[in-house]
Amino acid sequence: MSENQSNANEWQACPQGEVGQLVVGLRGKRRTRQSMVIGGTASAVIVLLLVGNFAINKMQSPEIAALKCHDVESMADNYVAGKLAPAETEHVRLHLENCRRCREKIAELQKLKANGDVAQRRTRLLKQHESQAFAAL
Repeated sequence: MSENQSNANEWQACPQGEVGQLVVGLRGKRRTRQSMVIGGTASAVIVLLLVGNFAINKMQSPEIAALKCHDVESMADNYVAGKLAPAETEHVRLHLENCRRCREKIAELQKLKANGDVAQRRTRLLKQHESQAFAAL
């Protein structure tokens, strides 16, 4: 008997159920790998969301463009009147781009100023008409 024939005689059939157990084990390992990939992806997404949220909150913080909201409030009247230096105007403008609260307050002031200017013009016109009417007498 040759050596190949003796090795062939040593091979035996797998016990019943052993292949099934092997398949179950391999499926379990695959599920574990898939769970790890999904968990890693979920963790990466959560980290990105947290970083993004931090960045957005930082942009919307009261201190934007080196100005705090109370600084903008103290400069608001001069900003609306156009009396600020160009650098200050730019700082306020940058702050307003990112701060909804200050933007709303400035818009309110601009509306009041516009209404006040209209009222002042009407008063001037009335005085002019009165002067002309009295002059015509």
